[in-house]
Amino acid sequence: MSERGTSETVEQRIKLLELSSTDFPFQTFLAGLLDALKRSGYDVTLACSDGPYLPGFRKAGYKVKVLSISPDLNLFHHLVSLVQVYRFIKKEKFDIVHTHTPVAGFIGRLAAALAGTPFIVNTVHGFFFHEATHPVFRRIMVALERFAGRFTHLTFSVSSEDVETAVRERICPRDRIIAIGNGVDLQKFDLSLAEQARRRIREEFGIPQDAPVVGVMGRIVKGKGVVEFVQAMPVVLKARPDARFLIVGDALPSDNDSVKDQIIELVGSLGIQESVIFTGMRMDVPELLAAMDLFVLPSYREGLPVVVLEAMAMAKPVVSTWIRGCREVVVDGETGILVQPRDVPALADAIIRVLSDKDMAHRMGRSGRKRIEHQFELKRIVRKQLDALANLIASTRRIPSSVGGC
Repeated sequence: MSERGTSETVEQRIKLLELSSTDFPFQTFLAGLLDALKRSGYDVTLACSDGPYLPGFRKAGYKVKVLSISPDLNLFHHLVSLVQVYRFIKKEKFDIVHTHTPVAGFIGRLAAALAGTPFIVNTVHGFFFHEATHPVFRRIMVALERFAGRFTHLTFSVSSEDVETAVRERICPRDRIIAIGNGVDLQKFDLSLAEQARRRIREEFGIPQDAPVVGVMGRIVKGKGVVEFVQAMPVVLKARPDARFLIVGDALPSDNDSVKDQIIELVGSLGIQESVIFTGMRMDVPELLAAMDLFVLPSYREGLPVVVLEAMAMAKPVVSTWIRGCREVVVDGETGILVQPRDVPALADAIIRVLSDKDMAHRMGRSGRKRIEHQFELKRIVRKQLDALANLIASTRRIPSSVGGC
């Protein structure tokens, strides 16, 4: 279905709530979808805890509601959030409530069901549980997802693996879950401008133009494997003393597993301050990636990492971990190298291998770009979601929340 067709479907201005714990997903994962929904005629409201990106969305013409949704495990906080979200949904009478992030996904779907929302949709950006999760915690998380699934009419999953997990764990029947992937706007990742950006960023940070640069990008939290990345640096520097390391990003106020102070201290104790650059939060993602020779994401858990897609869109080889999402994007030996999580020697060895073989690095980068062009282009991903929402709306069947949807 074209966007024009979708506009015709929603010409009655269907009210849609996009709900998340924080504004971070709206900015980093969902901007393309939000813009497409708006262009297609949906009356879109964004709701989440207060954050730095919300003024930009207000300026862009979105309705924004600040709702306190804590990502912690405090049951009292969640009950307060549930009441607050329920009252807002009940008052606004949304036609569709679309939830994101684990906590907001559970609270939002329950609140929407209690408020009698006609269509409840959830996007799984990676289940909170994974193969390394403690069995007891995993059972609790699966039970909560099953419960919320009883009143979910449609589920999007960024990971194909999570679709199979949802069906296998009886979270969701196969006919009510769709693997959508994540996408990259290739117009923003223009390889013709890469060399100019590479020079500019390196000049900004005083990096020699011929020095090999290895970078990570994202939230500086334990689960992203940044501690292991820093621990691998001295090994890499023994092989490539001229290497530089870019750490792009910061911890969010809502993150309760920040390791920013820890890794700054670790860099100092290892005596490698001259080789490491902390950039803080930045918006010029394509330019920063252009300055790198290798992108690294040593995460413990992912859904389908957009930052890896972006690195591949800039034709960069990737070293990442053999986990859900990363192994769905990175083809081991073809577009990058995958290692086991928390394995510092293997991580260091993989980085050294790529830096030591320019032909292999170039080949991996070009293969990665082609993979993005063929499978992860943003327009294709957004179209799949617009079509699924239009089909849900057009369906004459209404599924009572009590008998289960997804």
